[in-house]
Amino acid sequence: MTGYIESARKDGRILFGGGRPQGVDKGYFVAPTAIVDIDNSADACQEEIFGPVAVIIPFDDADHALRIANDSQYGLAGYIWTESQTTAHYVSHRLQTAMIWINAGFDRDLRQPFGGLKNSGVGREGGSLSREFYTETRFTSFPLTPR
Repeated sequence: MTGYIESARKDGRILFGGGRPQGVDKGYFVAPTAIVDIDNSADACQEEIFGPVAVIIPFDDADHALRIANDSQYGLAGYIWTESQTTAHYVSHRLQTAMIWINAGFDRDLRQPFGGLKNSGVGREGGSLSREFYTETRFTSFPLTPR
């Protein structure tokens, strides 16, 4: 994760964070970090960074935001923040991610499916879908008439 932050220092600008939290001397901790003034082709935008790192890219309208968001080989989760229910529906139908939250963070009920699109994982887990992960489907056929 720190490699992406260091790369972003060259490709863009760290708005805040970007290092170890103050007072934390041991362990693998990164302060919440925001990256700005960076092109969407940068590694920090194109890779899945599993940590407290956000890249902020301005956009002109919903279609421009969708072009930016969908320009990735990954599609785990997406977040839509809007006051417009129409915009929320429009964007959620076009956003290429498997999980979408509208005006909420990662507020997930464990019964909901979890998984991604594109190169973000394989399959689904959660709820009844978890059962299939541990199931080996078999087939047996019995003739209806004796041989």
